[in-house]
Amino acid sequence: MRAWVETAERVAATTRTSEKRAAIAAYLRTLDGTDLAVAATFLGGRPLPGTGREPLGIGWRGLLDAVEAATGADADALRSAYDRTSDPGDAVALVMAEAGGAGQPPAETERALALGEVAAAYRATATAGSARDRSGTFAALLRRCDPRTARFIVRIATGELRIGLRDGLLDAAIAEAFDRPPADVSRARMLTGDAGRTAELAREDRLGDATLDPFSPVGCMLASPAEDAAEIIRRLGPT
Repeated sequence: MRAWVETAERVAATTRTSEKRAAIAAYLRTLDGTDLAVAATFLGGRPLPGTGREPLGIGWRGLLDAVEAATGADADALRSAYDRTSDPGDAVALVMAEAGGAGQPPAETERALALGEVAAAYRATATAGSARDRSGTFAALLRRCDPRTARFIVRIATGELRIGLRDGLLDAAIAEAFDRPPADVSRARMLTGDAGRTAELAREDRLGDATLDPFSPVGCMLASPAEDAAEIIRRLGPT
């Protein structure tokens, strides 16, 4: 996860799309196994695979409880930090820094989080049986984080990375990482609705295998407005 955070910080630090694309492509090429899909999913600002930014079900109240459990800081500290930053991720990072990290003994935090561990924690949070359990599961994840990592753990969880990375640029980075035609990557992403799956298909040179799956949302262009059915038929032509 540390390398993912460093990549995200590099992407946020530049306004040049070519530099953003190159940084992501270089990072994606280093990943093996399922780490590639997880990393691409997170870069899409999603804690879980798929088109939508699936909520983890913790909300602001749950986040307050999780931060308090992880750091010992009270809810007022997080509210104050949010007033100063207007960003949940920045607010949590600030609270953790002021609390001296995650508030755990060094032995509990010295081993860096793996991408797969973060993905598993998100799944566990989303499937926990109660709001209290969700907050507790998320707090356990935050205890493993330093402030830099916690910033992006929270941003991914809320679906707002704030690093200037739109979906089209992520597609272009996947194409560059594995030397695939950008149009093929975009088509696969549209059909699967899943950045992680698209990255795996690109790595395996199987973008042509992308298909629609029943009941799985797909990516699409924004709709164009029309007054009525007659206008739709007139604009589409013979159907």
